[in-house]
Amino acid sequence: MSKPKLSLIVDALMFGCLMAIAGLGLLMKFVLPHSHPQPTQHQHNVDTHLLGWDRHQFGEIHFILALVLLTLLVVHIILHWTMILTIYRRLISRQAVRRAVAVAFALVSVALLLWSFVSHPHPQEPQPHLPDHHQTPAADNHHH
Repeated sequence: MSKPKLSLIVDALMFGCLMAIAGLGLLMKFVLPHSHPQPTQHQHNVDTHLLGWDRHQFGEIHFILALVLLTLLVVHIILHWTMILTIYRRLISRQAVRRAVAVAFALVSVALLLWSFVSHPHPQEPQPHLPDHHQTPAADNHHH
C-alpha cells in the first residue's frame, strides 16, 4: 500500500476514534450520570443503562478507543516523521533551543501519560447534593 493511502486510512481512523471518544464522553456525562448512594428529592438510586450497558461498560470502550487513538497517533507520527523534522528545524533554527524544546516536550508528555500511575486518590465523604435553585444566605440577603 502506498504511504499516502496508508496515511489517509490512519487519519480517517484517528478521526473516527476521536469522534467516538467524544460521543462516549458526552453520553457518560449527560445521559448516563453517576449513581448517587442516597436518592435525592428528584433522583432515585438506580443504575442507568443504555442498550443493556451501564456507564462503566461504556467507560471501558472509551478507554480502549483512547488506546487505539494513541496507537494510531504514533503510526501517524512515524509516517510523517521526515516532514515533522523538516518543519521543526525551519521553525527553530538554533539546535540548542530545538533540543531544549524537544526534551521539555518529551518530559511533559511522559509526565502526563504516567500521572495516573503515580496518583493516589484519598477517600472523601460524599458531598451533599444541592438543588439547582439553592441560594446561599449571602444571595438571599442581597434581595431583601
